[in-house]
Amino acid sequence: MRAKLSGKKWMFLEILSKIVVENSIERIELKNLFLCKENNVNSTIWFPHHVSELDLCAHVVVKYEPTEDPKHPGFGDKKYIERRSELNKIANSYRFGEPIPLIEYTEEENVWKK
Repeated sequence: MRAKLSGKKWMFLEILSKIVVENSIERIELKNLFLCKENNVNSTIWFPHHVSELDLCAHVVVKYEPTEDPKHPGFGDKKYIERRSELNKIANSYRFGEPIPLIEYTEEENVWKK
């Protein structure tokens, strides 16, 4: 991996790694970079190198969820939350190389299709 990162980027990762290992921070997440303590699930730095490897991180949850964040525009909207959950299941079941699933939009959602 060092061959792909150099200079300030590599130094930044070195510093983050040191913070995780030597301090009380359990985990740092930066998009597709995960740094964890040795006793945690994953202790290596990993980046997807091919689009197919994105399947390995499809389970990563976004923190800005309509069920948890009152600032989310869909917060408290049960119909929106239920539909979003359905769409998430479809999206998370997709794997590289498979045909992209077609979504059946409701008349109310048809604006998204245009």
